[in-house]
Amino acid sequence: MKKSICLLLALACLLLCAGPAALAAPDRIRVFLDGDEILFDVDPFIENGRTLVPVRAIAEALGCLVDWYPESDMAVITPDRRVGPTLALALGVEMAYVGDEPVALDVPPRLVGGRTFVPLRFLGESFGLGVEWDGDARFVLLSDPVRIPLLEGKTASEPFPLLNGQFLVNMPAGTRNVPFTDTGASGTDPSGDIETRLILSEHNQTMTVYASSFLSTSTGDLREDARLAQFDESYQYADVKTVGGGLSYLAFTPQTLTASDQTLLGGALLRFADDTLATIAVVVDASAFTHRESCVSMTSAILDSIRAGSYTPDTSERTVSFYDFSLQIEKGYVYYTETGADYDVVYVRKLVPIGQDVPVFGIYSGFSPSFNPDGLSETTLSDTLLGQSVKWYGNLTNGAVDKDTTLDAVVGPLADGSYKHGFAKPYTPQDWTVIRRMFRSLKLLTPAA
Repeated sequence: MKKSICLLLALACLLLCAGPAALAAPDRIRVFLDGDEILFDVDPFIENGRTLVPVRAIAEALGCLVDWYPESDMAVITPDRRVGPTLALALGVEMAYVGDEPVALDVPPRLVGGRTFVPLRFLGESFGLGVEWDGDARFVLLSDPVRIPLLEGKTASEPFPLLNGQFLVNMPAGTRNVPFTDTGASGTDPSGDIETRLILSEHNQTMTVYASSFLSTSTGDLREDARLAQFDESYQYADVKTVGGGLSYLAFTPQTLTASDQTLLGGALLRFADDTLATIAVVVDASAFTHRESCVSMTSAILDSIRAGSYTPDTSERTVSFYDFSLQIEKGYVYYTETGADYDVVYVRKLVPIGQDVPVFGIYSGFSPSFNPDGLSETTLSDTLLGQSVKWYGNLTNGAVDKDTTLDAVVGPLADGSYKHGFAKPYTPQDWTVIRRMFRSLKLLTPAA
């Protein structure tokens, strides 16, 4: 009897010394990541209703790096082959950091069998994992969207128009045309665009195609255009490609690719039949970039699919209506608009070769003046706009317009309490003559009955 008691006591001591992992061994908790089991040299265990796991095994399975700082008993987990925040945890401390944000832990990290254990749900959800507990089987099922390639099984097969149809590219099915609602930018006629974007987003990964008009004309040499557009030496360029319909383009790719939230994979500078220029860029986030080869291959397919559309910006003399007014726009000028919460702005600019000074003017509409003339110089220039006498404020050299001149004038309050703020950067007296003529054509629209 005495011998049996001693054996039981010895066994109990061994179990206590081994810790919770050994106590749980008969009903071992198994952890699976997208169907693949993560193996541990010290088993997970449950404490206070939370599953604790060795942090290094989980982090490395997710493509993260773990640094241990013994002087502070702290583990720092840094994403390497994935996107996500840096995590910092300390033994016995019920507060962790996710990026710069403190997060309370139900169970503090602890050391068991020479391994740092942390709550699995906290670790998984910090990296955007799905975490599911199967109590009957004692399985934890982790699902990681980043492990599924964004472009798996996809081809560039669906046509999408860009810049109101100036050109088209092929994109994978599921791509969305998402407007720039933050700027409200529209283009050279009421249905036009100066910026558009296509977004493919699945599995916590995103590929975006941006297109933007330069509102400038070509020098006749796309490589020279690229230089004047200040494309730097970090790009390598393909040969100029002509695809019909008067469209040619110069594709470029970065010399080096580095994962970030906006990794540029490639793009092109385009010249249309009317000699205007635009650019297209293909960008992925860091999660998608974990599948680099498929993203690079898709970028090539997208750029290879560039072809001419049917839309050409209108540069003729015309009268255009905006919001509550109309304006006579002269030949060779294009416009775009911006809509804010309590204001609208129209920008009108001269279409000039890229690299040259661009004469531009604009009209702000709102219920408070956006320009304060206090402390500014009143010029000898005056006008009658919308039935009111106004003075132009700005900087004139010896009383004349030159390349450094900027001019501002405010009309209002008008009958409805609103203001019109006109502003201009004309560069030459000749351009100011044309811009001033357009300002004087400003008319309020008659409200509908």
